[in-house]
Amino acid sequence: MTADGVWLERQHNIEQSLESNSASSSNGESEEISTKLSRKVSKRSKAVKRQPKKRKGVSARERNIRRLESNERERLRMHNLNAAFQGLRAVIPHVQASQKLSKIETLSLAKNYIMALTNTICEMRGEDSVYSLNAMKDSELEARMDDSAENE
Repeated sequence: MTADGVWLERQHNIEQSLESNSASSSNGESEEISTKLSRKVSKRSKAVKRQPKKRKGVSARERNIRRLESNERERLRMHNLNAAFQGLRAVIPHVQASQKLSKIETLSLAKNYIMALTNTICEMRGEDSVYSLNAMKDSELEARMDDSAENE
């Protein structure tokens, strides 16, 4: 379907919705709008090759629907992300099982755990360690975890 065809179909749908609204409306504004739209459609259908115009605006109802859909997608994304973090928390060994780890703590512990396991495998093979684990970073993480436990 060409751009003109899509535009004509959309205008036709708008006209139909306006006609249904005019039946329930007591004022003549919707009839006036419908007449203007039908003039535009007849002018548009006569034009052979025109560049499609950008949409000037979207109705408040369409904006509301788009916002609600966007909010729902974001909500699902966050639920999936939180479920993934919870799954990661479940497999990472940590000292304080009573307190839920924050996202940054979970990622830091996961990174350190993976590096430690990699080094262990390398040592078992008789190879040099790939990562040098910095004890200062681990102690900073433990101090941060202890501080957050004291605050609660």
